[in-house]
Amino acid sequence: MKANRLMKLVTVAIAAALFLGPVPTAMATPSSADARLAGRVFDKDLVTPAASLTVAATSLGAKAPAASSRTDKDGRFELAALPAGYYDLLISDAKGQPLATARVMAKAGEKTTVTMALPDRKPGESAAAPAAGEGFLSTPTGKVTVIVGAAIILAVAANSLVKDNSSSPVSPNVPK
Repeated sequence: MKANRLMKLVTVAIAAALFLGPVPTAMATPSSADARLAGRVFDKDLVTPAASLTVAATSLGAKAPAASSRTDKDGRFELAALPAGYYDLLISDAKGQPLATARVMAKAGEKTTVTMALPDRKPGESAAAPAAGEGFLSTPTGKVTVIVGAAIILAVAANSLVKDNSSSPVSPNVPK
């Protein structure tokens, strides 16, 4: 009986994963070809270049940045020799205070251009502690996680509503 329920749950989870689509190949299998991330960072007014900031690229799941660079007087930065894949870019000031983050995809053998603007944040608020309404659930990964979690919860709830009579003996009604 428990094995039957587990099988149903696994089937629903696989169906939900197939419905939501495959994992992008750049995320699943990083390429050895070099990719480059380059771009500009602007202040919150979207006009003034943000100079002397650190831009660090950390691949998904990694604990340390794969590369980092400082913005020049025009707010320009470049990160080279990166394996292809998805990266979280973290912009921080000279004190190491996080100012903004973005998720980007670096394609093998290509230069990906990124333009970012610093958000208008209150004193003491940083990219590491976003304001209410921002954060994990506003990302595509967060949304997919919530959808898959909801599908599993619904499958378990629906399964518990269905009475499983497979463990009780069945006697056929045979007329005499």
